[in-house]
Amino acid sequence: MSVKINLTKEFLIEEYSKNKKTIYQIAKETGYTGTGIWHSLIRHGISIRKKYYSKILTKEFLIKEYIVNKKTTIQIAKQIGCVSSTVFQALKFHGIKMRTIGESKLGKPRPDLTIRNRTIMPDINLKYDKILTKDFLIKEYIILQKSTIKIAQEVGCGARTVQLYLKIHDIKTRTVLEAIKIAKLWYIPCSGKDHWNWNNGSSFEPYPIGWSKILKESIRVRDNHVCQICGKKQKI
Repeated sequence: MSVKINLTKEFLIEEYSKNKKTIYQIAKETGYTGTGIWHSLIRHGISIRKKYYSKILTKEFLIKEYIVNKKTTIQIAKQIGCVSSTVFQALKFHGIKMRTIGESKLGKPRPDLTIRNRTIMPDINLKYDKILTKDFLIKEYIILQKSTIKIAQEVGCGARTVQLYLKIHDIKTRTVLEAIKIAKLWYIPCSGKDHWNWNNGSSFEPYPIGWSKILKESIRVRDNHVCQICGKKQKI
C-alpha cells in the first residue's frame, strides 16, 4: 500500500499557489480526494481560487454540461479540476434547478411520475417498466389477489419494487387485515396427513410396555448422561 504525502502548508502553497495546480490535479497525484485537499487548504488558511472557476462555471457552460449533456456535479468537477461542491455552489448561484435524487439515479426525469413518487424512484430498475404496468398489476394484485411477494417471485424482482410500482400507478395497497385474509386463501396445509413426513400416524401409537422410567434412567446412566446423537451432556 502506497504512503500518502503529508498535506503540509508548505507543500500546498508550493503546488496550489505557486505551481497553479488544480485541487483535482493535487488529489490525483497525492491519492487524496478533492474534498480532502479542499479542507486542507481551508485549514492552512490558503485562499481558494474562486475567481478562476467563476470564469469557467458560467451559466451557459453549466446549462450545456449539467442540463443538456446531463453530467453530474462530480463529472463536471473532474472536467475542470475542482471539487463537486464548487459546481454545486455555481449551480445555486446561477439559479439552475438541481436534479432530484431519483432523476440523478436514473439519469433522466420521469415525467410520468408525481413529485410524491419521485422520492421513491432510486431503488427502481427501469427494466421493470414494461412488465409491472398498471394493467398487469391490476390483474395480478387486484383480480387474482396475489401478494407482492408472489408477484415479485414470478417477475424476478424484489417485493419492494412491486410495492413501489403499485404506488406509481396509484393502485391502493391492502391493509394488514386484508393481507392476512388473502394469505389464508393461498395457504397450503402442511400438517397431519398433508405433511411430507406423515407416516400413517405412527407418532400417536403408544410406547411398548417395557419402556418405563426405570429403563430410560438405566440408559442415561449407561451412556453417562451423554446424548448419542448430538454429544451433549444432560444437565443433572
